Amino acid sequence: MCMGLEFKQKIGLKIGTGSGSMGWHTKRGGYKIDLKKVRTYVVPNLSDCPYLPYVEPKAKRGIKYTIDTDKYLEFANTYIKKSSENKLMIASEAKN
Repeated sequence: MCMGLEFKQKIGLKIGTGSGSMGWHTKRGGYKIDLKKVRTYVVPNLSDCPYLPYVEPKAKRGIKYTIDTDKYLEFANTYIKKSSENKLMIASEAKN
């Protein structure tokens, strides 16, 4: 007879939601990413696969989305700079 664990035994267990931390918070409110914890997905070669993904009938044809890593990193850096400038501005306003 299989029975579940009692509530007392479950307290230390984490539910597998896939929402684990990718790093840690710094003393100054930043966040450091630990590359060992970042999830990487290996996609198999699906060129000969007979199955096709479901595509919504209203989907527009010919639109392709690609990610340019250089543009993404440039955007991320400017976003980080802007957010740090905003934090400094808010902190200086709070002092006044």
